[in-house]
Amino acid sequence: MNRRPTRYIAVAALGLVSCAGVASAQRAPAPSVSPSASVPSEATGGAAYQAIRVLVARSTKLNKTGWLEAKTTFRPGYGLTYTVLREGGDQRIRNRVLREVLENEVKMSTPPQARRIAISEANYQIVGDVTGRTLRLAPRRKETTLIDGTAQVDARGRLQKIEGRLAKSPSFWVRSVTVRRTYQAVGGHALPVRVESVADVKLAGSCEFSMWIDYTNVDGVSVERAATRPSLSGTEPSHLLIALH
Repeated sequence: MNRRPTRYIAVAALGLVSCAGVASAQRAPAPSVSPSASVPSEATGGAAYQAIRVLVARSTKLNKTGWLEAKTTFRPGYGLTYTVLREGGDQRIRNRVLREVLENEVKMSTPPQARRIAISEANYQIVGDVTGRTLRLAPRRKETTLIDGTAQVDARGRLQKIEGRLAKSPSFWVRSVTVRRTYQAVGGHALPVRVESVADVKLAGSCEFSMWIDYTNVDGVSVERAATRPSLSGTEPSHLLIALH
């Protein structure tokens, strides 16, 4: 078999497994079985912040890994900007995957795009369990930016975790993409601190992506580290070679 097409498929798939729309604060809408819940129906989008992001992508079959560290700034109404601080590993993964992830985050953080991917009744049919803390998310449209899965919320309706599969496969070559986002309360907002994706790619096997988001400033106020991001030493941090799943 020609190895070059396989290599290209793996790298391209890695670029598609990122989960867009983690730039702004999120608050879950009231589930239909929990009339007592009193939370807004759209992402708040109200948290201006600065954060350090560490992104890692890997193709297990090809044994290729790339990582990148970037400083990011988000302003409500304007969106996300970034500056790459450090990077290492496979150049193709860095350029065609990790930078594409950041560019996609920039695109999806603008107000019109953010509304299309928010955890809201406009984008999902949402049904809660008897506690109202676990929400079933059924996408209203088959799009690669929506997740068919579940969300966990705290007593105040703030997101804690979202996990499931992309509502639409991003490519013929990708059988499925599983996604997990983890949120924490930072500076009074529910903000994502970890994003993980695993794509099952034809011919190339498992392709993995992980991103840590460590906030330094929220709404103009310095905050303590919310995420334990990897400490990058040298050019290839060995602990990032561990499989996500």
